[in-house]
Formats: sequence, structure tokens, C-alpha cells
Amino acid sequence: ESTAEDFRATTGTYRLVTIGNAIHWMDGDAVLAQCHEWIEAGGGVALLDMPGLWNPDMGIGDEPWIAALSEVVRRHLGERRRAGSGYYEGVERSHEELLRDSSFEEVNSGSTTAIVTWTLDEVVGYLYSTSFANREVLGDRVDAFESDLRTTLIALEPSGRFPRTLEAVWTCARR
Repeated sequence: ESTAEDFRATTGTYRLVTIGNAIHWMDGDAVLAQCHEWIEAGGGVALLDMPGLWNPDMGIGDEPWIAALSEVVRRHLGERRRAGSGYYEGVERSHEELLRDSSFEEVNSGSTTAIVTWTLDEVVGYLYSTSFANREVLGDRVDAFESDLRTTLIALEPSGRFPRTLEAVWTCARR
């Protein structure tokens, strides 16, 4: 176990390195420089991104249940998006800019859209897996948060099924 910056590849080279929804938590320049060393000629790196369920700084969905979820998060955690013991400050450069500033070549981006239907338990579980609404961040508000979230969402959609249109974006580059 280590951070991405401290990880050392110990066996050969790699054809592809993927980083999903995470490079914004890393020193992107350092990680991409390491990846460039590990990836064989002709191989590549793929940075993947898909919006989560709440970020007050981004328009992340028009679904009414997302707006209701956002209000519950704000009631319990405030307007600023938490990130563990601190706050999320956003990203300085896009994935495309990170790759263009690296040693990689032929930077390309694309996306695909899908409708994903979440159950109420999946929504709750997802939020607990995030840096902004996990049990540690919520502390003694966990039970009140979960009760409020479940009550709010079920009142909005009694079936307990919450469809969401998601756009998954990838940015790839070749060594």
C-alpha cells in the first residue's frame, strides 16, 4: 500500500495504465512522469472521469432526486464540498491539459452516455464511500444524515429507484 506518487513498479513494463476519477487527488505531473517510464513504447495511459452525485461547484445532473440529495448534503455538511478533514478546491488543469503537459503524445478525448438506475441503498453506500460524505466526515451526524436522505428520496420517488444520465469521459495518450 502506498500513494500513487510513492508506488514503484517492480516487474517489467506495462501496456496501459488507467486512472479513474482520482488524478485530481494526486500530483498529476509526478504520477504521469512515472507512468511514462513504466509504459512500453506504443502503450498508453487513460484518465477516466464520471461525475459523482454531489458537487456544489458543478452542474452534475438535472434529475430532481439529485437536487434533493444536494439539499440533504448541504443541510448536514454545509455549502463547501468536504474532502476528508479539509475541503475540495477543484482542479487546476483538465485531464487533457495534464496529458498535453506530460511526455505523452497523441492526446485524445471522448465520452459515452448511459442511464444508470441507483437503488436507495446504492445511493447511501456510494455517499459513504466518498471523501465528502463518509461516516468519518459525518461523525455523530451519520444517523441523522442517513435518515434525512432516505426520507427525502423516498418521498420524491417511492419506488426507491433513481435513474441518472451519466457521461463517462476518457482522455488517452500514447507513449
